[in-house]
Amino acid sequence: WKERDGWLTELTECKWKGVHCTQQTEHAGKDQDRTFEMKRVAFIDLGENGLTGGPLPAEIGLFKGLEHLHLFGNQIKGPLPEELTQLTNLRSLYLDNNELTGRIPASMSKVTALDHLHLSNNKLSGPIPNSLGELDALLDVRLSNNDLTGEFPLELVNLRNLSTLLLEGNSIEGSLPHDISSMKADSA
Repeated sequence: WKERDGWLTELTECKWKGVHCTQQTEHAGKDQDRTFEMKRVAFIDLGENGLTGGPLPAEIGLFKGLEHLHLFGNQIKGPLPEELTQLTNLRSLYLDNNELTGRIPASMSKVTALDHLHLSNNKLSGPIPNSLGELDALLDVRLSNNDLTGEFPLELVNLRNLSTLLLEGNSIEGSLPHDISSMKADSA
Protein backbone atom coordinates (compact mmCIF):
# COMPACT_ATOMS: atom_id res chain seq x y z
CA TRP A 1 0.00 0.00 0.00
CA LYS A 2 1.10 3.59 -0.60
CA GLU A 3 1.18 5.34 2.79
CA ARG A 4 2.21 2.95 5.56
CA ASP A 5 4.60 4.90 7.75
CA GLY A 6 4.86 3.22 11.16
CA TRP A 7 2.41 0.42 10.35
CA LEU A 8 3.02 -3.02 11.82
CA THR A 9 6.01 -1.81 13.82
CA GLU A 10 6.54 -1.58 17.55
CA LEU A 11 4.96 1.89 17.43
CA THR A 12 1.54 2.30 18.98
CA GLU A 13 -1.34 2.27 16.49
CA CYS A 14 -1.84 5.95 17.27
CA LYS A 15 1.44 6.73 15.45
CA TRP A 16 0.53 4.87 12.26
CA LYS A 17 0.04 6.94 9.08
CA GLY A 18 -3.67 7.58 8.49
CA VAL A 19 -4.70 6.76 12.08
CA HIS A 20 -5.82 9.39 14.58
CA CYS A 21 -6.48 8.71 18.26
CA THR A 22 -8.34 10.47 21.02
CA GLN A 23 -6.38 11.94 23.92
CA GLN A 24 -5.04 9.30 26.28
CA THR A 25 -7.25 8.73 29.29
CA GLU A 26 -6.58 6.83 32.50
CA HIS A 27 -4.76 3.59 31.97
CA ALA A 28 -3.95 1.12 34.70
CA GLY A 29 -1.03 -1.24 34.26
CA LYS A 30 2.69 -1.11 33.67
CA ASP A 31 2.90 -1.94 29.97
CA GLN A 32 1.11 -0.47 26.98
CA ASP A 33 -1.91 -2.63 26.39
CA ARG A 34 -2.46 -2.90 22.63
CA THR A 35 -6.17 -3.48 23.11
CA PHE A 36 -6.34 -0.24 25.09
CA GLU A 37 -4.55 1.58 22.27
CA MET A 38 -6.97 0.17 19.71
CA LYS A 39 -9.88 1.54 21.75
CA ARG A 40 -8.35 5.04 21.49
CA VAL A 41 -8.22 5.01 17.68
CA ALA A 42 -10.91 7.42 16.48
CA PHE A 43 -10.16 7.82 12.75
CA ILE A 44 -8.67 5.47 10.16
CA ASP A 45 -8.23 7.16 6.79
CA LEU A 46 -6.56 4.92 4.22
CA GLY A 47 -8.72 5.88 1.27
CA GLU A 48 -7.16 5.47 -2.18
CA ASN A 49 -4.09 3.89 -0.63
CA GLY A 50 -3.62 0.86 -2.86
CA LEU A 51 -4.82 -1.64 -0.25
CA THR A 52 -5.50 -5.04 -1.81
CA GLY A 53 -6.78 -8.36 -0.60
CA GLY A 54 -9.20 -9.03 2.12
CA PRO A 55 -11.51 -9.61 3.66
CA LEU A 56 -11.54 -6.85 6.26
CA PRO A 57 -10.28 -8.57 9.41
CA ALA A 58 -12.67 -9.43 12.23
CA GLU A 59 -10.27 -7.54 14.54
CA ILE A 60 -11.77 -4.30 13.21
CA GLY A 61 -14.34 -4.81 15.98
CA LEU A 62 -11.61 -4.17 18.59
CA PHE A 63 -11.43 -0.48 17.63
CA LYS A 64 -14.29 0.39 20.02
CA GLY A 65 -13.64 4.15 19.92
CA LEU A 66 -13.55 4.32 16.12
CA GLU A 67 -15.70 7.15 14.74
CA HIS A 68 -14.55 7.23 11.11
CA LEU A 69 -13.42 4.34 8.91
CA HIS A 70 -12.40 5.53 5.44
CA LEU A 71 -11.05 2.75 3.22
CA PHE A 72 -12.63 3.89 -0.06
CA GLY A 73 -10.93 3.53 -3.43
CA ASN A 74 -8.85 0.44 -2.71
CA GLN A 75 -9.17 -3.17 -3.83
CA ILE A 76 -10.50 -4.70 -0.64
CA LYS A 77 -12.33 -7.96 -1.32
CA GLY A 78 -14.71 -10.18 0.59
CA PRO A 79 -17.75 -9.70 2.79
CA LEU A 80 -18.37 -6.97 5.34
CA PRO A 81 -17.37 -8.48 8.67
CA GLU A 82 -20.15 -8.79 11.24
CA GLU A 83 -17.68 -7.24 13.72
CA LEU A 84 -18.22 -3.85 12.04
CA THR A 85 -21.54 -3.76 13.87
CA GLN A 86 -19.66 -3.67 17.21
CA LEU A 87 -18.38 -0.18 16.38
CA THR A 88 -21.23 1.65 18.07
CA ASN A 89 -19.38 5.01 17.98
CA LEU A 90 -18.82 4.81 14.22
CA ARG A 91 -20.18 7.90 12.44
CA SER A 92 -18.82 7.50 8.92
CA LEU A 93 -18.14 4.30 7.02
CA TYR A 94 -16.62 4.90 3.58
CA LEU A 95 -15.96 1.58 1.87
CA ASP A 96 -17.06 2.64 -1.60
CA ASN A 97 -15.05 1.77 -4.72
CA ASN A 98 -13.69 -1.56 -3.51
CA GLU A 99 -14.53 -5.16 -4.40
CA LEU A 100 -16.68 -6.05 -1.39
CA THR A 101 -19.11 -8.95 -1.78
CA GLY A 102 -21.92 -10.53 0.20
CA ARG A 103 -24.76 -8.84 2.02
CA ILE A 104 -25.00 -5.70 4.08
CA PRO A 105 -25.36 -7.04 7.64
CA ALA A 106 -28.87 -6.54 9.05
CA SER A 107 -27.17 -5.89 12.39
CA MET A 108 -25.78 -2.58 11.05
CA SER A 109 -28.68 -1.12 13.05
CA LYS A 110 -26.44 -1.54 16.14
CA VAL A 111 -24.16 1.22 14.81
CA THR A 112 -26.52 3.89 16.11
CA ALA A 113 -24.15 6.86 15.65
CA LEU A 114 -23.73 6.17 11.92
CA ASP A 115 -24.54 9.22 9.80
CA HIS A 116 -22.64 8.47 6.56
CA LEU A 117 -22.77 5.03 4.92
CA HIS A 118 -20.89 4.83 1.61
CA LEU A 119 -20.84 1.37 0.02
CA SER A 120 -21.25 2.30 -3.67
CA ASN A 121 -19.32 0.63 -6.48
CA ASN A 122 -18.77 -2.76 -4.88
CA LYS A 123 -20.28 -6.17 -5.55
CA LEU A 124 -22.65 -6.30 -2.59
CA SER A 125 -25.76 -8.42 -3.14
CA GLY A 126 -29.08 -9.28 -1.56
CA PRO A 127 -31.69 -6.90 -0.20
CA ILE A 128 -31.06 -3.60 1.54
CA PRO A 129 -31.67 -4.44 5.21
CA ASN A 130 -34.91 -2.99 6.57
CA SER A 131 -33.00 -2.39 9.81
CA LEU A 132 -31.14 0.55 8.23
CA GLY A 133 -34.38 2.44 8.86
CA GLU A 134 -33.59 2.28 12.60
CA LEU A 135 -30.45 4.41 12.20
CA ASP A 136 -31.93 7.80 13.09
CA ALA A 137 -28.61 9.63 12.65
CA LEU A 138 -28.23 8.66 8.96
CA LEU A 139 -27.78 11.69 6.72
CA ASP A 140 -26.11 10.17 3.66
CA VAL A 141 -26.56 6.63 2.28
CA ARG A 142 -24.77 5.68 -0.95
CA LEU A 143 -25.36 2.13 -2.18
CA SER A 144 -25.15 2.73 -5.95
CA ASN A 145 -23.70 0.27 -8.45
CA ASN A 146 -23.83 -2.96 -6.50
CA ASP A 147 -25.86 -6.11 -7.10
CA LEU A 148 -28.53 -5.25 -4.54
CA THR A 149 -31.98 -6.71 -5.17
CA GLY A 150 -35.42 -6.82 -3.62
CA GLU A 151 -38.03 -4.29 -2.64
CA PHE A 152 -37.27 -0.73 -1.60
CA PRO A 153 -37.20 -0.90 2.22
CA LEU A 154 -40.13 1.21 3.38
CA GLU A 155 -38.40 1.67 6.75
CA LEU A 156 -35.99 4.16 5.12
CA VAL A 157 -38.87 6.65 5.05
CA ASN A 158 -38.46 6.88 8.85
CA LEU A 159 -35.03 8.50 8.41
CA ARG A 160 -36.09 12.13 8.86
CA ASN A 161 -32.51 13.45 8.68
CA LEU A 162 -31.61 11.60 5.49
CA SER A 163 -30.61 14.08 2.78
CA THR A 164 -28.83 11.80 0.28
CA LEU A 165 -29.98 8.35 -0.81
CA LEU A 166 -28.23 6.90 -3.87
CA LEU A 167 -29.41 3.50 -5.09
CA GLU A 168 -28.94 3.59 -8.89
CA GLY A 169 -27.25 0.70 -10.64
CA ASN A 170 -29.00 -1.97 -8.54
CA SER A 171 -32.10 -4.10 -9.11
CA ILE A 172 -34.34 -2.53 -6.48
CA GLU A 173 -38.02 -3.13 -7.18
CA GLY A 174 -41.26 -1.52 -6.16
CA SER A 175 -42.37 2.05 -6.12
CA LEU A 176 -41.19 4.74 -3.81
CA PRO A 177 -43.59 5.30 -0.95
CA HIS A 178 -45.74 8.43 -0.91
CA ASP A 179 -44.12 9.56 2.39
CA ILE A 180 -40.72 9.82 0.74
CA SER A 181 -41.53 13.45 0.05
CA SER A 182 -41.29 14.08 3.82
CA MET A 183 -37.59 13.19 3.74
CA LYS A 184 -35.03 15.99 3.47
CA ALA A 185 -34.35 14.95 -0.14
CA ASP A 186 -31.26 16.78 -1.40
CA SER A 187 -30.77 13.78 -3.64
CA ALA A 188 -32.90 10.68 -3.62
